[in-house]
Amino acid sequence: MTLIQNTRRMFRKYPAQFWLLFFGMLVSTIGTSMVWPFLTIYIRQTLNVPLTTIAGLITLSSVCSLISSSFVGQLSDRFGRKSIMVFSLLVNGLTFYLFSQATTLTHFAILMAVRGLIIRLYRIAADALVADMLPPEERLEAYSFMRMANNTGIAIGPAIGGFLAATSYDIAFYLAAGVLLLFGLAILTALKDVPTAAPAAKTEGKPRERKLLGPVLRDKRFVTFSAAYILTRVASILVFSLLAVYAKENFGVPENQYGFLMTINAGMVVAFQLLITRLTIKHRTFSTLALGALFYGVGVGSIAFGSNFTTFAISIVIMTIGELLVAPTATTTVANLAPPDMHGRYMGAFWVLVSIARAIGPMFGGLLNDNISPASMWYGGGILALLGAVMFLGMARGQKTEQQDGCAN
Repeated sequence: MTLIQNTRRMFRKYPAQFWLLFFGMLVSTIGTSMVWPFLTIYIRQTLNVPLTTIAGLITLSSVCSLISSSFVGQLSDRFGRKSIMVFSLLVNGLTFYLFSQATTLTHFAILMAVRGLIIRLYRIAADALVADMLPPEERLEAYSFMRMANNTGIAIGPAIGGFLAATSYDIAFYLAAGVLLLFGLAILTALKDVPTAAPAAKTEGKPRERKLLGPVLRDKRFVTFSAAYILTRVASILVFSLLAVYAKENFGVPENQYGFLMTINAGMVVAFQLLITRLTIKHRTFSTLALGALFYGVGVGSIAFGSNFTTFAISIVIMTIGELLVAPTATTTVANLAPPDMHGRYMGAFWVLVSIARAIGPMFGGLLNDNISPASMWYGGGILALLGAVMFLGMARGQKTEQQDGCAN
């Protein structure tokens, strides 16, 4: 079968609305990733404040994201995905423009808080929409495609943004704002909501649960998964939020070189995500997560031994192998754990986990950097990821026992 035939078959496999999300993710990520890897450097240069203060701004954004993630899933289950996605894209675009005008700590704090409130709304609604569109057996590959789109954007965006930032941060902010606004208008005019599954039948005499995350938090397997995932995610957040400043201030790695580190990460996802997904789909979910967390731990911990672009690139490669294993597997796990009428709520809870990690990671790293040593934040992140690997391994053993008991019965 030729490449053209394979491509045509792949495009026919998924609905047109899925491919709108795919290409929209690609274009919007190019725009945003021209800015976000360098935002800590921009704030540091503009305000001349300690790294802990910058980490505090990132944490503020993450706390706001945690708050909005706790209820947006339920809103998207009730009112549909499209309106949430459009609102997120338009407000996010406006926020990027206003970053270029900010001059004080108060300005940056307000903008980081607003961006935190809306940054995850689009992704929660989009992930839930994919779960609405597709049956369980097709979701892992579909989420892998979405990650490929996201990381293709990340491969392109920072490489462009690094050169723009070295010349003018304003141009990068304006381009990011324009792309997000255009994508928001495209979603508004072209996307159609997929009807969500009907709510589960009410138990006689008992009203249906309406608390935001109550049903999700009573799912013991999801809660255990959450704890392990947060540990692993904190390690990766350290890299994406603080490595740019660490590499520049301690070893003189400029923005344009750092942009290529992010391109390595994203390029590996684009090149290998489908291959890795098709290999891991044959294995137990939590075993895959445990192996991925192990790679995260080694990759993040090894940054402490680096001193130049090449050594940091090797650490990024190791960490990215972990990302290839963990990221789509984790999203698919959440989608498959959720009842059909609660995809949005479970995805909301999942992004609450991401927000918790984003809140913990920068402050954790900033405190270690300012009070112990710059390298200590990478040791700390590596240890957390290894603890996550141990927890995932325990869940994998439990999954194997359940499967054996099921066969025996």
